[in-house]
Amino acid sequence: MVREMSFETDRLRLESWDTALGSEQEKQALAAELEVILTPPVLRSLPEPMQLADTETAISDWVAARHAESHVLTIRDDNTTLIGLLILAASGNAEYPPTVHIGYLFSEIMWGKGFASELIGGLVAWYQDQGEGPSFLPVLHLRILRP
Repeated sequence: MVREMSFETDRLRLESWDTALGSEQEKQALAAELEVILTPPVLRSLPEPMQLADTETAISDWVAARHAESHVLTIRDDNTTLIGLLILAASGNAEYPPTVHIGYLFSEIMWGKGFASELIGGLVAWYQDQGEGPSFLPVLHLRILRP
């Protein structure tokens, strides 16, 4: 998985959150942004290991767990506001092309605005530009539309 991954679409800017995890101050800023996004309705469709614990360190623990198991990109709008996350996890097999499991989530106020389609189109275009050809498995289709 390419850790320096970043790309833009017409309305979205994606970049690895690795830089935001570089210092304690940046981690705290990201955690504050995620508090607005990781709400019960957004997390409802996620498997149990991706739910927030009921602890004071829930957000930072959630970030650490995602960072350990996958590559995460922040999704920002034109105003640089964090509106979601893209989660990519390569399969454990050493296959080529690699299999990439895709998960994404958007803040509730962004639901139903076509961002998911734009995100996936941008992701596929990025991989094509890189000359890589992974097989995509959408195993974490997170709820992005109102029920």
